[in-house]
Amino acid sequence: MLWLVVSLSLGSCAEGKNLARRAGQVPAYVPGVVSEAEPAVEAPPAELRARYPWLEGRAQVRLTTSGNHMLLVEVYGDHAPLTAGNFVDLVSRGYYNGTGLIVDPKFILRAAAEPFVDPDTGEARRLPLEIQPEGASQAVYGRTFAEAGLPVGALPVLKNSYRGALALSHPEGDPNTGSARFFISYGNGEIIPYDGNALDGFYSVFGYVIDGVTYGDPDEPLQRITDGETIVRAEVVAGLENLRLPGEA
Repeated sequence: MLWLVVSLSLGSCAEGKNLARRAGQVPAYVPGVVSEAEPAVEAPPAELRARYPWLEGRAQVRLTTSGNHMLLVEVYGDHAPLTAGNFVDLVSRGYYNGTGLIVDPKFILRAAAEPFVDPDTGEARRLPLEIQPEGASQAVYGRTFAEAGLPVGALPVLKNSYRGALALSHPEGDPNTGSARFFISYGNGEIIPYDGNALDGFYSVFGYVIDGVTYGDPDEPLQRITDGETIVRAEVVAGLENLRLPGEA
């Protein structure tokens, strides 16, 4: 999916052009927001709560890189409780400290974390895909929008289109194997095809950068992070009390 999006974007337009074509699609370079009209999603199913951490409500995480760049992230447990809980849990463990960053110019910033291995079980944590459709009070688990039979053009509450959107990474065609790797979107209009963002409905977005994204500012932290920097510190600065561990109600 990622290489497909890149190939679609090459030569498509001048840098920064907004290719949004319909009302529900967000324009390029806009920081992430969630409409207050969207309902909070229900807690994950009991069988998933028994196996994975999850987030009841919201949290904030600060990422500091080796280049002394800082990003403050809002994590949405009210719209992606399982994926958000996984991220907050790993941050609280210090798991991302020392993680390398890879810049795909104009596309995404990737955090190249290895899959998390649960010390209690010795098994790698693999999360099912989790995406809340607009207007729905339940997330779709384990299936892409296409596999779930949602209509063509259906959009998620948390969109990949926004500049600073965080999503859990997984190999193309294997959406239920996400673990610790994540990517941050640059929100470039060049990768938004005319019929919508090709990543929406295929990747679990769980947060937005709320401080560190100001497109057009030469000192914007997101834009100044360079290939090869590392996350020297990831810390939960608010909402850790909302983290629920496996087996908690």
